[in-house]
Amino acid sequence: MNFRKWSLTAGLCLSVFAILAIVKVLEIKAAIAYGESFPEHSESVEIYTASFKHYQAQFKTLGEVLAEQQVDISNELSGRIVRVNFIAGSQVQKGQILLQQDIQTEKANVAAALARKDLAQNIYNRALDLRKNNAVSQEQLDKAKADLAALKADIEALKSTINKKTLRAPFSAQAGLHEFEVGQYLQANTVITTLVGKGHTLWVDFKVPQFYPPLTINSPINLQKLQFNKHNANSDISAPYSAQIIASNTVITKSNRSRQYRARVDNRIFPLTPHAIVEVEIPIGEPQSLIAIPATAIQHDNLGQYVYKLKRSEDANGQPAFRAERQQITIEAQHKNDVFIITGLEQGDIIAAAGAFKLHPGILTYARERASSQNESNSSAAADKAAH
Repeated sequence: MNFRKWSLTAGLCLSVFAILAIVKVLEIKAAIAYGESFPEHSESVEIYTASFKHYQAQFKTLGEVLAEQQVDISNELSGRIVRVNFIAGSQVQKGQILLQQDIQTEKANVAAALARKDLAQNIYNRALDLRKNNAVSQEQLDKAKADLAALKADIEALKSTINKKTLRAPFSAQAGLHEFEVGQYLQANTVITTLVGKGHTLWVDFKVPQFYPPLTINSPINLQKLQFNKHNANSDISAPYSAQIIASNTVITKSNRSRQYRARVDNRIFPLTPHAIVEVEIPIGEPQSLIAIPATAIQHDNLGQYVYKLKRSEDANGQPAFRAERQQITIEAQHKNDVFIITGLEQGDIIAAAGAFKLHPGILTYARERASSQNESNSSAAADKAAH
């Protein structure tokens, strides 16, 4: 009797379980069918075909701009200012008096010395005539000659003092700023102003560490002005200026074990200010051809850098599309928006560029139109920032 009841109970439980299983299977099939009714998930990216580009390794350093003619004007002697003959920041001509110190005492001493010299000259002339007749001794003649020579030397010393208190421009130039006024007392060796010559040639001095290959005269380099924000698409970035090395130091500096070089710049083509800092790009090594791709294509994870290669495929409607495939790469260098690849890609490989961060292996991918120049600049700037 008990066996029959237990059998009925077990059969009822099995029936309920079977009914629930059938219902669940039908629900899963319905969910699968509902999911399959939607199109496959896909992404749109810009595509790029890998190709060879010319590449040469470069060393970057900073250089200082120097003027061919530049000098700090300072006074050798102390004294009171009686005349300031130039305007701060103005153009001055060679030989122009810039600043005059008080020389009244020196002028008076010169006048007195000239009078004594005339007297000494007359005494010497008479002694010379008398000596011819042996009317005076040789000693008296020598003394008259020495007195005359001493007075001439005194006059030259006084004139030298006057010249030192009269500050003149040694060449035509643009004067710097000053804050001097008439009546002001100057201590010796006070810098009055800085003169920068008006020539069109400037120099750029820079140093290269000794472990880089030595540079030869006439070697080409590129100069770039330092920008406040070079990644800002709206900033005015000047084009690099190609210059040539004109001289090198004969020794390596002890402080940083570098050799100093000098390049010439035409200030009319590439305007610079003396003592400004510029970025110097120096080609090193031999030129070579490497696979180049956009910086926006590079992705990063714990395993290193990789890109998404795109294999041609079709979507459910038979339209051309791609399938993304992860590809590990080895980067040699990056120059501006180009990344040069050593291994991982071959010429003609199609890769995802802007928008590659949205992909994962196997995803259906479509090619989209290239962004406008503004968007490209913003994308490139973002990629450069991420790379740095």
